[in-house]
Amino acid sequence: MISTVQETGAHIFYSFENEEKYVDNLIAYLTEAIGLGNHVMIIENDRIMPELQKRIKAEFNEEQQEMIHTINNYEFYCYRGNFNKQTILSYLDNMLAPFLENNIPIQTWAHVEWRDQEEIVQNLGDYEKEVDAMLQTTNLINVCGYDANRSLSH
Repeated sequence: MISTVQETGAHIFYSFENEEKYVDNLIAYLTEAIGLGNHVMIIENDRIMPELQKRIKAEFNEEQQEMIHTINNYEFYCYRGNFNKQTILSYLDNMLAPFLENNIPIQTWAHVEWRDQEEIVQNLGDYEKEVDAMLQTTNLINVCGYDANRSLSH
């Protein structure tokens, strides 16, 4: 899958219900990305991170593990206390800059979460559009995972 969009980039919306299958898919994404020589930035929550780290240690050698970079998604998405798309996009840009500036191929996988707040659906829609625009200029491959069990109707 990744090799077919490597030249153009892709922004993939992934809605999941089963956490175990979600982690399996994330590991498959890592395997394919690393197989292509790409680094991967994973933005994940505290609940899933321990299982993910355990799987990474079991399934990837030390050199491959150095190609995997993780960040807490709460810190990423709620950096200023709420889901603010400008802050998030700036943070993302700063995180990716060292890779892009040095021509190091990188992909991202982000588990998108937020605090309950007004106008979240509008903010998420605007955020996804702007991430799309940003990724088109960089040819990055990005997966945004959303837990289908978490209601967007707040």
